[in-house]
This record gives sequence, C-alpha cells and structure tokens, in this order.
Amino acid sequence: MLLADGDLRQSADLCKSLLDADPKFSYGYHLMSSLFHSTGTYDKALTFAKMAIDIDPAMPLFHFQHGQVLVALKQWEEAIKSFRKTHELQPTSALPLLLWADACTQLDKCDEAMRLFKQAREIENIVEVDEHEGLCLLQMGNIPEAEQLFDRVIERRPDYHWGYIHKGKLLMERKQHADAEACFVKAMKLNTKAHEALYLLALLHEHRGQADIAIRYAIQAIQVSPKAWPCHILLGNLLLAQNQLEAAQQVLQQAHELEPDNAYTLELLVSALRRQHKLAEALVPVDKFLALQPDNAVMRHFRAMLRGDNVDTAPKEYVSGLFDGYADRFDHHLQQVLSYKTPEQLAWSLRMLPGIQAMLPMSLLDLGCGTGLGAQALQGMTSVRVGVDLSEKMIEKARFKQLYSELHSLDIIEFMTGCDRTFDLVVATDVLGYIGNLSPFFKAVRNVMAAQGLLAFSIEKEEGTASFHLHPNGRYTHAPEYILKLAEEEGYVLVKQENIVVRMENYLPVHGLIYILKKAKIH
Repeated sequence: MLLADGDLRQSADLCKSLLDADPKFSYGYHLMSSLFHSTGTYDKALTFAKMAIDIDPAMPLFHFQHGQVLVALKQWEEAIKSFRKTHELQPTSALPLLLWADACTQLDKCDEAMRLFKQAREIENIVEVDEHEGLCLLQMGNIPEAEQLFDRVIERRPDYHWGYIHKGKLLMERKQHADAEACFVKAMKLNTKAHEALYLLALLHEHRGQADIAIRYAIQAIQVSPKAWPCHILLGNLLLAQNQLEAAQQVLQQAHELEPDNAYTLELLVSALRRQHKLAEALVPVDKFLALQPDNAVMRHFRAMLRGDNVDTAPKEYVSGLFDGYADRFDHHLQQVLSYKTPEQLAWSLRMLPGIQAMLPMSLLDLGCGTGLGAQALQGMTSVRVGVDLSEKMIEKARFKQLYSELHSLDIIEFMTGCDRTFDLVVATDVLGYIGNLSPFFKAVRNVMAAQGLLAFSIEKEEGTASFHLHPNGRYTHAPEYILKLAEEEGYVLVKQENIVVRMENYLPVHGLIYILKKAKIH
C-alpha cells in the first residue's frame, strides 16, 4: 500500500524491518526490488528480484518482476527466459506472454512475437493483447493493421490512456496535428501521471514552432516523472534552441545521469557547453561520447577544436551537418546579423583588375557555393556558373535562386580531382575556414583552371602562427606568409592581396584577406 501511494522511504523502512525479522521472507525481497525498480536503480532491483526467486522459485510473480527489471536494463534475451518461466508457472495469464513477445519484438523476432500474441489472446482476450500486437505491427512497418488495433483498444476500453497515446502518435506522423493533440489531451485527462502524453504534446508543439508551449509541457512531463530521461533530452534541446544555455546544460546533465550511455544527450551537452565557451568542461562529455562511438568523425573534430590540436581539415560529416542545420537562416544571419559582405568585396576586387574586361563573361566554378551569395555577386561577370557544396540543404537553397547552370552536392576536392572541365574563374568565399592544410586544395584547383584562369578566395587572418590554426569555434585561420609560400610552391602567381573584414562577431570585426591568383606559366 505504501509503495503504491509513492511513500518510498516508509516503504523501504518497512521492508527492512520485515527482512530483519525474517531473512527468508521472500515477499520482502520482492518489495525491495519493486522499490528500487520504481526509483530507476535497476541493478539493485535485479539483485533483490534474484534473492526472492532463490528463496521461492515456484512463485510466478517473482520471475515476472525479474523479467521486468531485465527489460528496463534492455537485457532482452534474459528477460525472455524470465517471462517463459513465468508462463510455465502461471499458464492461465496472458501478461507474461505479452512481455515475452515485446522482448522478441525488440530483437526483431517479430514472427515469434506474433505467435505469442495469438497464444495470449486464446488465454485471455484482454485489450492489452491488441495494444502490444499493434506495437509489434508498427515495428514490422504494417501501419494500417496497427492503427486498426489501436482503434479497437480505444473502442473496447475508452478509459485506457495508452490507446489514445498510440493513436495520437500515428496521427502526428501523418501531420494531423489537431487530431493528435486531442488524443494526447484525452490520455492526459484519463491519467494525470501519463508523462508520455505530456512528452508528446511537447514534441507536437515543437513541430508547430510553438517553443514556449513545448517547454511548458516538457517541464510538466519531468515533474510527473522525474526519471523519464527522454523528457529531459527534449527539454534540453528546446532550451538550446531558445539559447537558454545554462538551463539547457543543467537539464542535459540530469538526462546524462539518468541514461549515461545515451550518445545524443552527450552531443547536446557538448553544444550547450561550447556555446557558453566552457571549453574544458565540454571535453568531458566529448570524451564520454568517444568512449561509446570512437570512430565518430564529428566528435573527434570537436575534441581537436577544444584541445587546440591542429588537424589538417574538418571532416565532411562536420561541415555538411553544420550547414544543413544552418541553411534555413543562412542568408539572413550572415548578411543582416554578421554583416557578411565577402562575396561583394571579392567581386569588386576582380572588377578592379587591369584587363579584366577582356576576359568577360567568364565561366565560374563556385566552391562551397552555399546558397548562392557568390554567384549572385558575380552574376554580371559570368555566364556559365557551376556550384559545389557538401550540404544538400544549401544546394536546395541555391537551386531555388536559379543562378547556376549546374549544382553538385560533393566535397570540393573530390569534385575538382574528378572534373574533366576547366573554368576561367574559381572562387572560394568563406570556405577555407573549414580547411587547415591548403596544399590539397591548391593542387586540385590547378586541375580545373583554364590557362589564363583566376583563383579568388578569402581567408580569416592568423596572427599566432606561421601556418594555420584550428580554433574552438571550429574555424581555421591562415597566416598570410603561409598562403604566399604555399601558392608559390603549388604553381601560382599572386595577382592581388587585399585586407577585408570578413564579418562581425560579438560586435567585433573578424579580419581576413582576399587573394586573387593565376597559374604560373611553368610549374
């Protein structure tokens, strides 16, 4: 009774006194297991469940509880053994067969799960059989039949909140948001402790762009179920999007404590700490993430950034992911917030070159073309325009502007290495900030430059070393002497070098340079 009412401390004291009085009291160990299970302390719950079984191995309830704890620990094979034993001891109950089938579903043994559902229905035609079978059908991709079962759950038991939650999730997938919201609200009214309904309402309002409402629902979900780590992750993500960085950090740290091996939590936590410039603290979740996924190129790059390791280049996954997420606000943020005018400055520098009019119009290869700001600035000087960018979403934005003859979603070095055409003008504005060692870049550009062609690019200026440097913001700076030395080694002649302000950052100018090079006649 005390445990059912949520009085955990008094429940624990009572269990302890019972076991002190009778160390062989098996039900006391069962209650202790239930207590630790309810608080998310699954290792201890498992220990006490085993002790109850050791004392009374013929009690089906103890094996059933043992299986439930193993499910919480995601030990599916062992859980199946416990539910099979429960069924042997209590063959007239459908519930052990349902959880046995659920474990099979988790292991993608859906045919076996469907057999168990049929067997369970023959024993007890309870509404939970329809529910669990529907979830299995979803796993198999059979959405129409799953939906029919969820509808039947609602019809058979209109007071069962889970039926509305499952139905609402399907409606949300189909973007029938109003109907989905009605289902989740109904579930919440039927069971005020249904944190899943609150979580889904938060998710629904996030999809609608209603961040404040989403945050309120996520907070309510955590208040109802403080151990529900997906609710913490959702709230942390929402707070990050609202730039509430310290609050996001606290929530995500709680999520990590609840589910230490969740890589996505660690990824979000790294973002929250980096954006607060807590670089030393950010290294901790980076290292934990890499312990889980040692080959993750993006997180390895984060580690290099935070440590100050001078790696040669940013990985493709990092660059494409960064700009895919930036595409929708790229033009506005760069031009209106950061006062980014590098494409216009580069175009002006080209127009001022002696003899440039005789070269017009030029064929253009726009490397790291983004949304097309470079092609837009150079439109009057070029005819054929080819854009290349790693980010598919940036390419989509560029295609909408209809500035390019061709667009390619590829790594720029790979594109140039495999290209059998040449161009009068190759440009790279705000691209080399993601490449440290420029030797491969200069080599590849020669492959696509016409005999009298030009290479024009921008860099951020490095003051601290004579080569290049990777900063914690993920961008590289390059020393002018490094550019000139490398350009000469790779067979280029300097045409023009010009100081510029690349953009404003935190109300301060970021200094850089524009270079215009041409091929050396002999190399």
